[in-house]
Amino acid sequence: MPDLIADFVSRRRWAVVGVSDDRAKFARRIFDDLRGAGYDVVPVHPDMAQLDDGTPVYPRISAVPDGVEVVNMVIPARAAPAVLRDMVSAGVLKVWFQPGASDAAAVALADELGLEVIYGGPCSMIEKRRW
Repeated sequence: MPDLIADFVSRRRWAVVGVSDDRAKFARRIFDDLRGAGYDVVPVHPDMAQLDDGTPVYPRISAVPDGVEVVNMVIPARAAPAVLRDMVSAGVLKVWFQPGASDAAAVALADELGLEVIYGGPCSMIEKRRW
C-alpha cells in the first residue's frame, strides 16, 4: 500500500466528501489540513451550498467543475455506494476511505467498480506529511 499512498498524495486536486462547517469535525479538519498544505481541495456535501468561509460546496462528485483526482471519504460506510457510483460516472478512480468510513461492502464495491482504494487505517492528513 505504500506505493498507492505515495501516488494518491502526489495528486493535487482532491474532494472531501462529508465536509462540514463545524471545524472540530474530522471531515472539516481534513479539508482545512489538505488546503493548508497546498492541495486544491473541493468540499462535497449534498445538503450544503457553501462553507462558512464562502467556499462553494458541491452536492456530488459529478457536479464538481474540472473534476478531481482523489476522493477522500469521510462519511458513514452506508452512504458510500452512491458516492462510489457517482465517482465512476465522473471518471474519478481513486478513493481514500478515512478510518471508520468504510466497511467490507463499501471496499468490495469499490474494487468491483475498478477503483484504486486506500482503506483500513491510513489517514490522509498524516500520510501526506510523509511523502
